[in-house]
Amino acid sequence: MTQSFDRRALEHEIAEYDCIQLYNMSPKDLIFEERVKLNCFYCKNYNSSWKCPPRIPQLDYEKIVGGV
Repeated sequence: MTQSFDRRALEHEIAEYDCIQLYNMSPKDLIFEERVKLNCFYCKNYNSSWKCPPRIPQLDYEKIVGGV
């Protein structure tokens, strides 16, 4: 499923926020590493949410995003 968005509309919406910047980025520029999940191990909420390890699904995110 591919969704498109209106870049001008998005730029207009974030214009009032100085802390937000919009960049073009290719999925090939993303780096996917399993060891990133180790950072979560020290979080007090580890294993308490469906969005956090070890509960997140073991998917090939690189393939999903179209990296390689």
